[in-house]
Formats: sequence, C-alpha cells, structure tokens
Amino acid sequence: MNARGKAPRRRILLLLSMAVAGCTLIGPDFKRPSAPIAAKWSATNDANIDTGYAEYRRRWRVFNDADLTRLIRLAYPNNLSLRVAGVRVLEAHAQLGIAVGEFYP
Repeated sequence: MNARGKAPRRRILLLLSMAVAGCTLIGPDFKRPSAPIAAKWSATNDANIDTGYAEYRRRWRVFNDADLTRLIRLAYPNNLSLRVAGVRVLEAHAQLGIAVGEFYP
C-alpha cells in the first residue's frame, strides 16, 4: 500500500486513540471535592434588587426596532401550542408511513 492509503488510516487510528484516552477514569482514589453551597441567595436583602413581578411581555421593545416588532406581531398569532406541534409530528410520521407503504404490495 502506498503512503496515500496509509495517511487516512493513521488519522483514524490517532483520533480513536485520543477518544479512548479521553474516556479513561481519573483514578481509583478520586474523591469529589466538597463545594460550599449557600443556604440562601446572598443578595436577598439588597435594596437595589427588585424581586417583584416583572412584565416581560413586550421585552423586545428595548431594542427600538420596528422590524423586530413587526416580526413578533406576525409570530404571535401563528405560534402553535406544544400539543398542536406534537400532533403535527405524529401526522408527519403517519404520512411517511403511508408514503413508504406504497412501495410494498
């Protein structure tokens, strides 16, 4: 075999050996280090932080972009619920089954 035929094999062998080396264990004596976790958020009593309800319904308006506002107005009425989207996926699977089934007697 010439040098051109061996080059792809060497690359594949190198990639496989690197992948296997990456899957090795850290060691038998490895212990997960303990990390301190706070019982509550450290800034709960900060007066500068507003923890009340915020209205994010029109949050894109901070960009002052007429095109973005137009796209959002177009997208809201056409947005499908998750249930309808799931039914459409099932419908597509059924249509695929029908299309494939026509190849068989």
